[in-house]
Amino acid sequence: MAALTTQPAAPQSSNYRFVVITAWMIPHVFGFILLESLGLMLPSINKEFNLSATEEGLLGSAPRIGMMLLALPAGWWLSRLNAKRVTTITFVAGVLLVFLQGWARSFYLLLLARAMYGITMVMREPVRAMLIRQWALPREVVIINAMSNMLWGVTAAGFMLVPILLEVLDDDWRTTFYIFAFATLGLTVIWQVLGKERISPQYLADMNAQTRSPLSSIIRYKELWFIAFGLIGNSAAWSAFAVFWPTLMLEQYGVKEFTSGSIIAIGGGVSAFAGIGVGLLTNKIGKKRVILWWCGIGMAATQVGFLWTGSFGWLVLLTMVNGVAWTYFPITLSIPFQLPGIKPREIATAIGFLETAVWGGALIGPILTGTLEDYALDPRSALMVTSAMPVSLTICAMLLPRKWDELTV
Repeated sequence: MAALTTQPAAPQSSNYRFVVITAWMIPHVFGFILLESLGLMLPSINKEFNLSATEEGLLGSAPRIGMMLLALPAGWWLSRLNAKRVTTITFVAGVLLVFLQGWARSFYLLLLARAMYGITMVMREPVRAMLIRQWALPREVVIINAMSNMLWGVTAAGFMLVPILLEVLDDDWRTTFYIFAFATLGLTVIWQVLGKERISPQYLADMNAQTRSPLSSIIRYKELWFIAFGLIGNSAAWSAFAVFWPTLMLEQYGVKEFTSGSIIAIGGGVSAFAGIGVGLLTNKIGKKRVILWWCGIGMAATQVGFLWTGSFGWLVLLTMVNGVAWTYFPITLSIPFQLPGIKPREIATAIGFLETAVWGGALIGPILTGTLEDYALDPRSALMVTSAMPVSLTICAMLLPRKWDELTV
């Protein structure tokens, strides 16, 4: 690998880190809103393609195929490239693939376009780790990740936007995709203007001191394997929920797509602000294992609870608890940054390994639920299976060394 050189033009104001991370995260998260809102569009898509539950599951899981297969190689390979350039290329490719999803005239082309879109998203995941390492101090990592979690919550308002668009457009899911494409294009332009790298002397020294393969971090740190196990269950539960729950609510309780989207958005909003609080609390008192333990229990209990009521009041209560439970994400993604002796490219590879677990679970969830629904169980029972999977995070908390309860920054 060619040695890095300092960039005199790199911005020196530390406050600019919030601009860079925000400009990166908003369009990235916006892409996930498009992926996860498929369940809200499925009734409209089904009017044209008449899909089976298994095909619905495949459509929901398609982006995760490339994500799961490429997350680790991307973390190893792309961590040596220019972070801004990688981000811009993948954003532009993503815009084109969103247009292709809207234009697709067959189920298989839609499936392919969604799978390729997932590849563009996973290819920029290592960039987040590199940008955080460039701009943030070690003690700020949990807060930066919590801020990213907050952007997830704020952008979750997009779940309310999809049903509104479908209503205004007379269930025209294709035009809905086109609107998402133009919005993503605008956010890409903003990133291109505001996004910057910051190659400090310390970062430069750490990069050039990388003598062993970044892949060795996966073997050297057992914490990564425990966290990966915890993330698999949570992502399987959420991805299955996002694909099948809106249809279940519509068919079982007559709950419209806008209401389902609003419930998801409320949970995202709660997670946004709770994540900042939990991040500050973790920095002050530690207790990562304790927090992860309760998050796993809370996720599993609320995911199951969502399946048994159509009452708006109960759904709001469940989604608020669920939103608090989602605060596990900044904690799990901060641990690789605090592993002793870890180098910048090793961090990117470690994050890629954890992303592999996330997308592996997200791939399994909808396919498993759809298959169970088609061949063995009713829709609610099929979702019950995956909804209980977040207990893997509680098991992860019990496996982590006790030092993660004591470690503060």
